[in-house]
Amino acid sequence: MDAAGNSATFTGMARITCFNDGNGNAAYLAARVRDNSPPGNNLYINVQLIKGTQAISITDRVPGDANYSDSITLNGGNGVYTVLLNKTGPGARSFDLEWHCMSINHDHTGTEILVDQFQ
Repeated sequence: MDAAGNSATFTGMARITCFNDGNGNAAYLAARVRDNSPPGNNLYINVQLIKGTQAISITDRVPGDANYSDSITLNGGNGVYTVLLNKTGPGARSFDLEWHCMSINHDHTGTEILVDQFQ
């Protein structure tokens, strides 16, 4: 994310579609983020999930460790969710994003992703 480290406003945006692939309808999208970069001065990675009029977010507050942030869930059912990733200031960041479309019984459902922006 922003390999040169010059942009304080670098943002990633993707659309994740959750659908019934035979395991049931999607009830929610779950996600968490891991900042793989060395600690920086108040430099963190945030992830936001958005669907319709609902939104939720989480920040990995301990960059460079092997742990993900807590998991967040957005109960939006089947359909398209918007996922935003941003950083809190200038500096290069490396991250892993984990996401899962899940049924009400916590089974994985169909998932497709399309990255719209990474700049």
